[in-house]
Amino acid sequence: MKQIISKTLALLAICTALFSFTSNPGGEGFEIYLNSKLLVQRFGEGMNNATTLELSSASATDQLVIKYHHWVRWAKTGS
Repeated sequence: MKQIISKTLALLAICTALFSFTSNPGGEGFEIYLNSKLLVQRFGEGMNNATTLELSSASATDQLVIKYHHWVRWAKTGS
């Protein structure tokens, strides 16, 4: 009986660990603007690519805007 309980608990722990690393369906992305001019736009897999921005030519009065987007795709049910 103890062996059944311990195996069940081990299976539960493994399942919990595996399901905690699954990704949610959906996506994310970001856009970076300087004075309403789009400098960088990345969505989905493109977010993994590193980008360097040179802001040395920007003045103290310039406006830097970073927009982050996150959305969820809901599964379709029915026919």
